[in-house]
Amino acid sequence: MASERILFVDDDPVSRRAFARAMRKSGFIVDLARDGDEAWELATHFPYAVIATDLRMPGMDGMMLIDQLKELQPDPVCLLVTGCKQLEWYNEASESAIDVIQKPWNGDQLADALRQALREYRSRSSTIIPSERPDDEVSREVAVVGLDIGSRDAVTKALGKGYQAVYADSIDDAAALLSGHTTVCCCLLKDATHNAADIRRLGRANSRVPIVLLGNDKHERAAVEAIRKGAQDWLPLSGINPSDLARVIATARERSRAPGGPLPVCTELTNPSLLFDRFRQAISRARRFSRQAGVLLVDVDRFGDINTSLGYDAGDELLALVAERLRVSVRESDAVFRLRQDEFALVLEDVAEADTIQVPAQRVLNSFATPFRSGGHEIVLTASIGGAVFPNHGQNAQDLMRKAEAALEQAKRDGRNRFCTQSEPGAAAVVVGPQDGAAHLN
Repeated sequence: MASERILFVDDDPVSRRAFARAMRKSGFIVDLARDGDEAWELATHFPYAVIATDLRMPGMDGMMLIDQLKELQPDPVCLLVTGCKQLEWYNEASESAIDVIQKPWNGDQLADALRQALREYRSRSSTIIPSERPDDEVSREVAVVGLDIGSRDAVTKALGKGYQAVYADSIDDAAALLSGHTTVCCCLLKDATHNAADIRRLGRANSRVPIVLLGNDKHERAAVEAIRKGAQDWLPLSGINPSDLARVIATARERSRAPGGPLPVCTELTNPSLLFDRFRQAISRARRFSRQAGVLLVDVDRFGDINTSLGYDAGDELLALVAERLRVSVRESDAVFRLRQDEFALVLEDVAEADTIQVPAQRVLNSFATPFRSGGHEIVLTASIGGAVFPNHGQNAQDLMRKAEAALEQAKRDGRNRFCTQSEPGAAAVVVGPQDGAAHLN
């Protein structure tokens, strides 16, 4: 599922809606952006298999956008969807290994082009095979990547007898090490010399090995940026000591387990504290770094009708597909929990601003906009979503969950298939609808 997401960029809302409707009917999961800035923001946080963009847009045109996005995400297959007839654009795109699709496009031809692009993406990604292993087989070896001799000595000394350093000079060496060396429990990576694409590559090499960035900057923002890049934590190289390093490695290992493991199930009969513990941790980190944390409650609309018409076994199979779509709608640093039969909670780390919670909410709605296929049936589902953000809507997990539940009920009353946050007295509630990713105020 993580490899099936498509980003479509076009300044024309009619084109965006037409592309989304046609491709979702063909089974693709589509995110939409109205310009290069919006596309860049999405690609900064989420990986894509295919990026399709209009050529001529105000500000940053399609070719400029592709050039910039390839620096951020080198793996996606890029397509130009354009009505431009000038051959020089085709020549330039051909030299850049970019396929061109002409407007007005035919839905079947466009779907075939996207399927071919997905096959190419999977072929590119298949060179790195994740190495999975039970946690009890993990040793105390730590991969140390790209550090100079002096920094290596400092890290080795800080690791002490508790861990053994295994060195790699480059990302290529590190990827090979993580994919073939199943006893590495953590990866330490020099912050300044590597970007989000490198971190994602190491994550694909072995999804169970957390990555900790090491940097010279002591500013707290460095830790926030590390998490935004996809790392589990950050630590300054200057004055590194055994206790801090051991604590960060242990925390990173714990944080890496939740997104990569089975979907946690939280009900009154099992473990109701699991969700709250994770949310409290997210709030604690947000308070420490003067950031924000959020929670989304996702309720599958009228799911009882599915159980009635298809049976409970089919319903359970469908909910597993829902859970997987939710998991790939958020970042790896976030977590997905199942609260009740048809209700889920998403704990969001490092919410930069209150409006940022709308982005994962819209991605969830986008996921539901593509029909589900289960047991030979094509099933159309929608979801109602309520959200709350620390510290805007509350100071602790209990208050924020209550605010999110109230917002969820408001979304249901407003017609379902939408996202809502509870408004403060006298203020408008922020609502995101299911159409074009645009937020509006009620």
